[in-house]
Amino acid sequence: MGDTRKTKGDLSWADLLAEERKVPAEEVPAGWKSSRTIADEENRSISHTSWLIREAVREGRVEVKRFSIDVGPRTYPVPHYRIIK
Repeated sequence: MGDTRKTKGDLSWADLLAEERKVPAEEVPAGWKSSRTIADEENRSISHTSWLIREAVREGRVEVKRFSIDVGPRTYPVPHYRIIK
């Protein structure tokens, strides 16, 4: 059988698009926190904190924005929250 390893000349569309999807990590501005951070600060479970935050967002007391952050070897969009003043 032949050599099945890929070389630089064997880029497929999926490989090319995967490279384009890579988003650099963003700096999260002061005042924005993830649900995990809020849960840790308030000594509550993440699931209960997330529920409380979702309710506050629906009521218009909290705003949400996604920031791309490094999570292990990958970058993911993670929702962060800020109290509306």
